[in-house]
Amino acid sequence: ELKAFHAHPAFEKRLNPDSAARFFERHCVPGTESIYLNIHKVRPGTFLTFDDKSCQGRESVYWSLSEAIEHGADNRFLGDEVDLLERMDDILSRAVKRQMISDVPLGAFLSGGVDSSLIVSQMRRFCSDRIKTFTIGFDEVGYDESAYAAAVAKHLGTEHFELTVRMDEAQAVAPKLCEIYDEPFADSSQIPTYIVSKLARQQVTVCLTGDGADELFAGYSRYEKTLNAWGMRRKLPSSAWSVLAPMGRAVERITCRSPKFARLNRAARVAGLFGAREITDYYATASNFVRLNRVARRGRVGFTMPELHAVSDLERLGEYDIRTYMPDDILVKVDRSAMAVSLETRAPFLNHEVAEFAFSLPPEMKHHAGNGTVHTKWPLRQLLYNHVPEQMIERPKMGFGVPIAQWLRAGLKDWAESYILDPTIADDGLLDAKAIRRLWVDHQNKASDNSSVLWAVLMFCTWRERWL
Repeated sequence: ELKAFHAHPAFEKRLNPDSAARFFERHCVPGTESIYLNIHKVRPGTFLTFDDKSCQGRESVYWSLSEAIEHGADNRFLGDEVDLLERMDDILSRAVKRQMISDVPLGAFLSGGVDSSLIVSQMRRFCSDRIKTFTIGFDEVGYDESAYAAAVAKHLGTEHFELTVRMDEAQAVAPKLCEIYDEPFADSSQIPTYIVSKLARQQVTVCLTGDGADELFAGYSRYEKTLNAWGMRRKLPSSAWSVLAPMGRAVERITCRSPKFARLNRAARVAGLFGAREITDYYATASNFVRLNRVARRGRVGFTMPELHAVSDLERLGEYDIRTYMPDDILVKVDRSAMAVSLETRAPFLNHEVAEFAFSLPPEMKHHAGNGTVHTKWPLRQLLYNHVPEQMIERPKMGFGVPIAQWLRAGLKDWAESYILDPTIADDGLLDAKAIRRLWVDHQNKASDNSSVLWAVLMFCTWRERWL
């Protein structure tokens, strides 16, 4: 953990202003940089070997994402849909069976969606006892999926544990987050992730998760939306967009403060991103990248485009998330939350054979068009329907949303204000105090939902108070 460096006498607690500024773009500290100067993260798919005499490190690659993607593109799966489902079932079942090997109690997170439900249905094949499953719900309408998880659990015959997260529990967890994550981290679903991990740890020591399926099998709805937007982008020449884009950015600034213009604001945001010719505009539209209100006054920001190796537009979107959103956000969130309560998590979809097979699939086998509708994660859905009725699964995807906007106006308000209105909040010159307070007032007055950027400010301030 990053906090271990604090014990070393040579460690210097020097903030990296570029990392701080990028944190306010991405809600995490992205890439191999850390929040501290001269402290770096080990790249995914590698390990470091240190010589104890020279103190020099040597990096070794044990699995290459680039090679796996290129091999998949050169060796496409050529079977029909029946062959696809047989192969997918065989590879995934072997991955689940291997990851169920444990000498301690084992269970699974279950949201009632495609990914976790499929993992649990596969686990039943290799477990004679009832599988323990865990989920959480919310009192707030529009965020609670616990009833869906309970229905799937009943159908699959699991021993199901459920907890409703209330504001007082969120209030108790919020101050602990800076200890759990070591760096500023502001994906607000970190709260329920920690709570469901704590719930699971009361019964088991290892939990299987459904992480990785959306990135590998094109499950995010924003992919389809972006492909449509990119099709619109291609209908007009770059010269036209060079005129429309500044207009879009102007409209975006005008409409961003009122929920009445939410749809116009989204359209203006897309138009504003299409001003440049660079392909980075495309991925900025589709990725988890959010152009937040600028509250950091120092540090370089910007959309950094990794080298991509996938062939099709859809696959490149998934690859971008696998290289950025997954290791920087999703896996950090789950790993830190779970290990904070000594719970080990395992993600069968991220087994290398499952991933390599996913890279070999033609895009149309992931985004399956039928009856005028695009079905995402098609092979995973078809496998699941062998175990769970389709009508029990098919519903609008909610994600792991958190009612943070409501909480910041209610149970978390006093705690948040102690940081937001702190007169010393901008003493180090990093944060723009006036901009932050304006966002806070607008949020409290319900003039706009600024919970995303305000949560990032709070996570940064609590981290800075604890570690700098």
